[in-house]
Amino acid sequence: MKRLLIATSILAILGAAIWWSETHNSTEADPKAALKIIDLKDADITSLEVTPKGEPAAVAVKDASGKWALTAPTALPGDQAVIDSLVASLATLTADRIIDENLTDRASYGLDPALISIQAKTKDGKTIHLRIGENTADGTGLYASLDGDKRLFALPAFAKDTYAKHAADLRDKHLLSVEADKVSRLELTVAGKPPIEFTRVNDTQWQISRPRPMRADTLQVDELVSLMKDSEMDISMDEKTAALAFATSTPLATVRVTQPGGVQTLEVRKSGTDAYARSALGIFKGTPNLAPGVDKSLADFQNKKLFDFGFDDPTKITYKSKDEDKTFEKSGMDWLMNARSMDSVSVQNMIDKVRDLSAASINDGSIGKAEIELSVTSKKGTEKILIAPSGEDFVAQRDKEPGVYRIAGTAMAELRQGISNVQQAAETPKADNKK
Repeated sequence: MKRLLIATSILAILGAAIWWSETHNSTEADPKAALKIIDLKDADITSLEVTPKGEPAAVAVKDASGKWALTAPTALPGDQAVIDSLVASLATLTADRIIDENLTDRASYGLDPALISIQAKTKDGKTIHLRIGENTADGTGLYASLDGDKRLFALPAFAKDTYAKHAADLRDKHLLSVEADKVSRLELTVAGKPPIEFTRVNDTQWQISRPRPMRADTLQVDELVSLMKDSEMDISMDEKTAALAFATSTPLATVRVTQPGGVQTLEVRKSGTDAYARSALGIFKGTPNLAPGVDKSLADFQNKKLFDFGFDDPTKITYKSKDEDKTFEKSGMDWLMNARSMDSVSVQNMIDKVRDLSAASINDGSIGKAEIELSVTSKKGTEKILIAPSGEDFVAQRDKEPGVYRIAGTAMAELRQGISNVQQAAETPKADNKK
């Protein structure tokens, strides 16, 4: 019994020791927790002033809607992502270690004047002033101090890249201010080519309105809108150098974007593989995707699909030629031809062939005497095309619309094969009631 009591006591002591050890270690799990220099919420910071030594301060101010704008050295829209990232880093700043608990000589560490000075104001009226100086003696970090705090800190070395921002880094770099879903009209004039104008029909559809009304490839027009929305200036080249290069470059294209707020114009010139752009903001070097993105022709934007029903389920398809006259009509979940149920897999294959029927090119003129009529009824109404042979290929025209669509002979062969392959549905075996 005595031995049992001793063993129990030893186990209790060991348990207490383990508990103390785990509790103690849990408080030390994050050594940086005790070295947090600034502890704010991002939303608390309403203005930011970044001053690299020997340069003018870049001042960003947040408006009531939460958007940042530069007020110095020049009033410009701010780069929301860059400023938000900088604010988030500053609001929860931590140090690698404390070097001195009582800093008395800032100048010795490159802190007065600071190599990088960052001042932030909060919505409750407080000012935070972070000073970043020279590399630490061991070269692993940067000296830093915070006004109102007597300590000298060491920040990680990457803090220099995080906080050494110039006005060019904080400004909005977009060449135009475009909200893609609010663009109502787009005009593209490429050097040596007729102007093209696009008009928005609805939220998902564009139409070519110049040189004449015709269907547009909405995906291609949306890509041009996205290019105007996302195109940025290359800040590695200063504006003066870009302006000189622009003056001696070859004119490439002009794009006019119409939104509720007015019309914005972007003029693009090219020199070798480099593009230069002029907008209301000034003249800048453009990013590599700008020149090929605007160097387009009418053919790039024409909708070459013969039918617009897209992925809507059609309810009726009619194919007529001198040899065939077939009408497939949907009834409930079934497809019928001459009141007979057709195999759903073969019908779907035919629908896919009709949906994918595309032209290699679109030209003016007429097709002459048609030998084939193909029509599709869907939520978009009834679309009808007339088709005639043209050498080894075919030409087609949408009913009551200008434009001749040239269809490759192979594409037409696949369509005919898809129609021919539609089979009658297999009969369901009757149940055997014999016992």
